[in-house]
Amino acid sequence: MEPTWSGTDSLRVEEVAWNHPDACRLREQQRIDIAALYERVDSEPGKPPSADDMSCFCVVYQDGLAVGCAGLRKLDQDSAELKRMFVTKEARGKGAANAVLVFLEQKAAALGVQRLLLETGDKLLEAQRFYKRSGFQIIPNFGYYQGVDSSICMEKILSVP
Repeated sequence: MEPTWSGTDSLRVEEVAWNHPDACRLREQQRIDIAALYERVDSEPGKPPSADDMSCFCVVYQDGLAVGCAGLRKLDQDSAELKRMFVTKEARGKGAANAVLVFLEQKAAALGVQRLLLETGDKLLEAQRFYKRSGFQIIPNFGYYQGVDSSICMEKILSVP
């Protein structure tokens, strides 16, 4: 797949297959980091994302190294959930997360998505601050996250019908 976003010479976002080696490695690192933070191996309620239900998955490269990823899972005609958003510790604060988010917001709009939803953990304060700076607002927990005290759900309206 062709790169569709390049913010600087050092940052490039590419849409990749769910099972792309860089995507798999980054998702595994995210899982390890979250397991350490929450002291349990799997903290996600509901059906985990898979190649079958992801509308798009991307990896951000910085100076040729895969440093972050995220995907979109369409929930209905108008909304999609941001899934597996992750940036390596070494790359945080250098624009990789923003590059992924811009890419996925553009992809979502092209898919007709008007509302982007996400879930993040109550202990992921950096992520919460990033999403708020990026225009997301906290909403009541939706779907599988209802009743999960450690979940913080957010949304961003991409366009108004």
